[in-house]
Amino acid sequence: MLGDITRKQRQPQRSAPLTTRLADSILKGLAENRDGPAPRGGMNFRSSGIPYLCPRLYALAMRNQCVLSPAPSGDLMWTFGVGTAFHTQFQEEFLQNLPKDVFQGWWRNRADGQVTKGEKMLGSLTLQNKWCPRPKGGDYEYVELEFYSKAYRLSGHCDGVLMWPDTEPEIFELKTIGAHRWHYVDPVCGGNPDVGHVAQVQAYMWLSGVRKARIMYVKKDLSAKPRKVLCEHLVEYDEEIVAGIQKVLQECALIVDGPQDGALPARLPECRTKAKAFCKGGAACFAVST
Repeated sequence: MLGDITRKQRQPQRSAPLTTRLADSILKGLAENRDGPAPRGGMNFRSSGIPYLCPRLYALAMRNQCVLSPAPSGDLMWTFGVGTAFHTQFQEEFLQNLPKDVFQGWWRNRADGQVTKGEKMLGSLTLQNKWCPRPKGGDYEYVELEFYSKAYRLSGHCDGVLMWPDTEPEIFELKTIGAHRWHYVDPVCGGNPDVGHVAQVQAYMWLSGVRKARIMYVKKDLSAKPRKVLCEHLVEYDEEIVAGIQKVLQECALIVDGPQDGALPARLPECRTKAKAFCKGGAACFAVST
């Protein structure tokens, strides 16, 4: 019986009608129809958005009431979802196989919703509670640490903290990356961590007091063996980079809070062309004279 079925399956078949109904429905359902809000006075900034902080861009957006986060397409939401799936798998499964208590963060009990955190961070202006290992027993999901600096209006959520027994703590940040960009970050190919990702973990180190960070990249290639899709970089705290981040945060806050008199800040020195990857304003910033 089974042999008859498999033989039939292997025989040439007439072309079946092409159908994409389910895939189309999924992508359509993923698409968000709502743009993010336009910049406004008193707004907060996100650590993940640090690479795109630009006083000139915020001035243009405030003057023209333009959104900086347009509604993402279904394709983009798919990309975000794949990244989230990788994060969940790492935080709740793969990293649990590290030596005892190495991977730490906050943890939510799925049964009652209660979140277990570390001890109170007395005197900290950016983090209410420290990180801790996953509690024993029960069904817990990972909760990312939440940082917030009232002085700089900067918030962020790091992917975790690594508490190695033989060295100081490290901020952990996981990034998924396409195969076409892999050689830029893979140290075997001479690659370096993305400068925007470095800025992001510098902010996390500043907000947490931790002085090292480990960025792990995962190439989105499910056909390759793990050793071929994983690479990592250890990043040290850099006061100069953090000072630069603080400066541009203050400048952007002054723009969104101040009078919109039409004056525009100069372009950033690194914006030599509108094609720069971090130049979120693109042609708009270059179309307006300073």
